[in-house]
Amino acid sequence: MSCQELWGHNADYDFDNPRGIGYSHPMSDIFKGIIRDVTSKGLGVVNHPDGRIFFVTGGWPGDQGLFIPESSQYRYGTARLKELESPSPDRVKPRCPHHGYTIGACGGCPWMIGAYNTQLQLKQNIIAHTLKRAGFSLSDTRLQFIIGADDCWGYRNRAQLKTNGEEIGFVSTASHVLAPIQDCLVLSDKNRCILQNLRSRLPNPDWRPQNGHAWNFIDIDEAMDLHRIVLNKRRFFQQANSVQNEKIKAWLGEKLHEHSIAESVLELFAGSGNLTQTIAQCGFSQIFAVDVIVALVKMISTMELPGVRALEVDLYDQCSFKKLRDCVNDPKILILDPPRSGFRFFPRFLGFFPKINTIYYISCHVGAFVRDACALRRQKWTLQEVQPLDVFPHTPHMELLSRFTRN
Repeated sequence: MSCQELWGHNADYDFDNPRGIGYSHPMSDIFKGIIRDVTSKGLGVVNHPDGRIFFVTGGWPGDQGLFIPESSQYRYGTARLKELESPSPDRVKPRCPHHGYTIGACGGCPWMIGAYNTQLQLKQNIIAHTLKRAGFSLSDTRLQFIIGADDCWGYRNRAQLKTNGEEIGFVSTASHVLAPIQDCLVLSDKNRCILQNLRSRLPNPDWRPQNGHAWNFIDIDEAMDLHRIVLNKRRFFQQANSVQNEKIKAWLGEKLHEHSIAESVLELFAGSGNLTQTIAQCGFSQIFAVDVIVALVKMISTMELPGVRALEVDLYDQCSFKKLRDCVNDPKILILDPPRSGFRFFPRFLGFFPKINTIYYISCHVGAFVRDACALRRQKWTLQEVQPLDVFPHTPHMELLSRFTRN
């Protein structure tokens, strides 16, 4: 089935901004329908008999049931699944007892209702549709099939828990309401033990929120010291799926071996050196690893990786680009793994580095990636390859590994 057939007459809809533009449409009564697809944010898509399109939390393609419209504007709206008359053949019973879409239920794994092979196919459809909608030809851009997880349970090596001093858990869907949990099946074994340790300390008056907040957060990972719990302090970023992270590094290493090691490499958003180590292993003589956090820059420096020089630069301050240019030696390869917001300063940044001819861009947000890819295309760059990778099973999120070349 083609993307056009898959999305039907809704192919022009912006799924990252699910709002209609125009007059408000009056609500109608309960209607019967079939979930025909999901959006990039994981919402089911169902057609109303009058032609409107509704987005449904907790719907899976193939689900047939009764739906109640909750809001509607012009051609689009949101609806709630009132009764599931005939479930999708790809729907499965969630293994987690805390899973759900109502207040009090955990909203962390919304796609746990679908078979894993179907989750992968839907993610593949989302990136294919989004690229085509942005004007990228899939005959020119090699879109590889998504790399799935070896195990879609027990994969998370880090997480952020919420606590009000009485309970601990995650957050309910589309809310700021704490959803208490006793266990989490996607956490690694070590993190599940950490969760149980934290639960054993409740109730804890020191963990009660202040100043009107609903909860405090506790970042956990496998390296944390349980004797030093710090509320509301983010731990340094790391890829949350260790096995899939190795696949990311393997993909990058394979691509870099196609280049001459005499070329200099510029790495942006280097973090704790996750990809820096892979770049260094390829044998490049000059590697410039850039991040804004002083502690991370020092961490990379202490690794004593051959050819690597760590630099502290704020990449969201455009005034810093000239300073960076003066510190590096005409890089030809650019590698970046930015936060979810992407790198919207691409056009100005590349103006300072005219000898860059290849970009390896790793993104964790489809919308930000396509926005940046379009900006590169306007500057005569070609998107050669996109390799999706599933880092977060049971969610609509995916990682995109891509290669751009200058025309």
